[in-house]
Amino acid sequence: MLTPVVYIALLAPVFIPLAIATLLFCDAGRLNTPKLFLSVAMLNASFVFYGNYLYFVHDYVWYSYLHGFHIAAVLLIYPSFYYYLSLLSGKAFSAKRFGYHCIPALVFMILSDSLFFPFLTTDQRVYFLSEYRLHPTMQTIWLQMLWIIRFANVVVLLLQIVYYSIKMYVLQKEHNAKVQECFSSPWNVNLNWMKIINISFVCSAVICVFVYVANPAKHTGDQRYVIYPFFLLSCIISVMGILGNSQELIFKYEIVENEEPLPDVVVASELKQKLEDYFEREKPYLQPELKIWDICKELRTNRTYISNAINEGFGMNFSQFVNQYRVAYAKELLQVSPQKKMEEIAMESGFGSQASLNRAYKHIENATPIEFKKLVLKQNT
Repeated sequence: MLTPVVYIALLAPVFIPLAIATLLFCDAGRLNTPKLFLSVAMLNASFVFYGNYLYFVHDYVWYSYLHGFHIAAVLLIYPSFYYYLSLLSGKAFSAKRFGYHCIPALVFMILSDSLFFPFLTTDQRVYFLSEYRLHPTMQTIWLQMLWIIRFANVVVLLLQIVYYSIKMYVLQKEHNAKVQECFSSPWNVNLNWMKIINISFVCSAVICVFVYVANPAKHTGDQRYVIYPFFLLSCIISVMGILGNSQELIFKYEIVENEEPLPDVVVASELKQKLEDYFEREKPYLQPELKIWDICKELRTNRTYISNAINEGFGMNFSQFVNQYRVAYAKELLQVSPQKKMEEIAMESGFGSQASLNRAYKHIENATPIEFKKLVLKQNT
């Protein structure tokens, strides 16, 4: 008999992702493709845990009808969350591209169901799910083939965990580099929270695969050894859904590309000078949410030319270029009004927060603004 706590551990992973999926869908809006896709990924996760629930309560007859779909849903967990992250990083949705990620799930669903229903009776299906898949014996060739498919399925799942965890890590690094070229405050959109989620996801997924294969409950008689790791995985998936719901759409700004391309000589010389003149004259860096597209509109050029001018002409990315002006402005404020609070200095110099000021100041000056403020106060006494 399963205890009430175990039932909660089985049912909570079904209903929590389902609720998050509903919230994501209602909150996304028509143009927020990443959030809409994440709602689908959470629905898929809810179905996976519903299948787990049926299996762990030994409702093998009903589970057998969902067996192939459950296999496919499990193999779609990692691809769907990876694809969500790629959409959040600015990649356009492509049904064809996502279809490639779905191939393993479709293949194993078709292979399993093509043997599961035409060649096995209901009793044989229940026997396979409850006994044979863990303790294969020389029975019918169909049972043996299903066991081989199951073994290959587990191997592919492990390969998925490794492959997509690496892909998510690389994608997150590429995203962080990209936002530094586009946003003056990249730390607000750098997706560093995905690092912790990815590591936790990998560890919990590996544990779940291990307990699924080894099934320690068969030897100990305690189902908790199998159920709780899946509950842990569901918690991590739910956290990802909650964070995804609070995550704003990052690349929602239209890039201005409607001007004629400028000659290389102009990009290399005149655009660099235009940038300096514009920043000195208009002080756009005082806008906390300044983005490279704002500069493109003012100078009537495109993002590529602006990025190249900053990269090649100043040897830095857009974020560093803007924040050097902000830091210089903050230093002027501290020299003129050292009695001001650091929060005021941060807001007036365009950082938006003291934490952002401290981060940029430390990177550029190799010191903290507090240390500079103390030095100014000491010089004034």
